[in-house]
Amino acid sequence: MVRIEQCNEHFYFEDVLQLGSYAFQSPLTDKRREAKRKRLTKEWVYGVFEEGQLASKLHLIPLQTYIKDKPFEFGGVASIATWPEFRRKGHVNKLLSHSLEVMKNNGLILSMLHPFSISFYRRFGWELTQEMRKASLSLTDIPHVSNTDGKIVRTTYSEHSEALQNLYNQAAAQYGLLMKRDSFWWENRVITEGITIILSYDVDGRPDGYALTKLEDNTMHVEEIIYTSYNAWCNLISWMKNHDSMIDYIEMILLPNDPMLFYLHNPRVKESRQAYFMSRIVDLKAFLESYPYEKYTYSCVLHLQVMDEMAPWNDGAWTLTVTNGVGIVQYGHLGQSDVTIDGSIQSFTALLLNSQTIHHLHMFENLKIEGDLYKVSSLLSDFQPAFLDFF
Repeated sequence: MVRIEQCNEHFYFEDVLQLGSYAFQSPLTDKRREAKRKRLTKEWVYGVFEEGQLASKLHLIPLQTYIKDKPFEFGGVASIATWPEFRRKGHVNKLLSHSLEVMKNNGLILSMLHPFSISFYRRFGWELTQEMRKASLSLTDIPHVSNTDGKIVRTTYSEHSEALQNLYNQAAAQYGLLMKRDSFWWENRVITEGITIILSYDVDGRPDGYALTKLEDNTMHVEEIIYTSYNAWCNLISWMKNHDSMIDYIEMILLPNDPMLFYLHNPRVKESRQAYFMSRIVDLKAFLESYPYEKYTYSCVLHLQVMDEMAPWNDGAWTLTVTNGVGIVQYGHLGQSDVTIDGSIQSFTALLLNSQTIHHLHMFENLKIEGDLYKVSSLLSDFQPAFLDFF
């Protein structure tokens, strides 16, 4: 008999740890076990059991993300694993289907995950929404900056948690889909072992930027860099350049719209953009009614035909009426529409989360559209999707 059960610290906790250790080839040291125990207090873990034995597992993390500085509840899907002897029995399919029901019932209207296979998760309605942008610099690429104002300090999260949170929130408001971080997430997910926190101050003593760095094999890894002024950027890169006796290269993770490479001494550096995270609309009606549309005085009526086999509550015909930035959703195609859009839930996810334009989705026949495409694009919020975290 096959069943799905929720696991916790008192129910199959050790089985969950052992499966994760085996699947991700991560030995369970005492330190790692304690770290996972703390994380599991914030996660919902579901397992498929065959004859009383844990066969597969999935972790669901209730989190929040920003769209135009408005928070949205979402479920982070992570740590999916199956013992080899139980593979290819459809257990992961069952867990993903179950997780969608759990998210829907708990008001998590979006979902995100880091895919091992993009094509696999597309079958279940997730779509690529965020990229990872990296740059590899030599120290000679960085200009020599003199006469910077303020100061720069090495610090800890506990010492300057408010400053770090405020600076991160300023960046999050300029993008879409960056996570809303709480103290637990900062301390247990962001500030990992070996991370050095660098905080910049302006001439008036106000925090204006930070970087999270790690030294390894003669290379500085910049896991995150946020700056709100030229002064902050100068302070941070000057601090990095001062490692010339210790490192040869700097590997840097950048936000999608960060312009700093243009202002290097040598901008011709190695830069890469790689598919990173996927997202999914879990509850279409709730999301469309919460979405921050652009405000126009006129009303626009859209008829949507959505295909979603994994979440049948989304599947079917919908009427979306947007007036002055507010969306009202009704089931069925009601009255006359300005535009009709037909497509899969993953294509609607790509459209509404701005990973693809409506013109490209239409051109590549992911969406079938009748009517004026501009009317739709003018309603949608203009934001760049981004993501700096991992789960």
